Amino acid sequence: MSAASRALVLALAVAVAGCERGCLTRRADELGGRTAASAFAVTGTDCPPGVARCRDGNVEVAIAGHVPAACAGEACRCPYRFELRCPRDCASPGAEIAMEPALARAQLCAAVDRSFAAPPVATADVSCEGAYRCRAGQVVQCGQRAVARCVFGCATDDALDEAPSDEAAVDVLCARALVDRDR
Repeated sequence: MSAASRALVLALAVAVAGCERGCLTRRADELGGRTAASAFAVTGTDCPPGVARCRDGNVEVAIAGHVPAACAGEACRCPYRFELRCPRDCASPGAEIAMEPALARAQLCAAVDRSFAAPPVATADVSCEGAYRCRAGQVVQCGQRAVARCVFGCATDDALDEAPSDEAAVDVLCARALVDRDR
């Protein structure tokens, strides 16, 4: 180690040793204009991107981020960005599902008609997790029954954990004519 490196390490050790507990975080607060706890938060909730929802007639997509454990009110919620105002209403208000933004814009609003859905095939496998799932072109109510056959296939392989009705689940999970038909 060079003499300059040793001097730097010694200076830092003296500076830290001379600081009472908490002075470094106060200094970081002064320099950064925000609390050190929020700047260096390791507890709290991670907000994953790629989660879509429809609330109050608006399709929204989650933004990656972190919500610190010490928060209050709206600051405790993961951030979402507006994608689209539904012409009618949400297919399944408040339900969250992993879905790309373009697909969310096409799937999460209530359908005007359901020409993309047909009666189910009775032999569908209904063993799954969640409330509803689309597999092999069929929407099933998990553990219970087949709900519908999707004319253009499934829009997503992700489970829908809540839906107010079978029709709402079909709206979200069956691909529509405007969506990629290869799914």
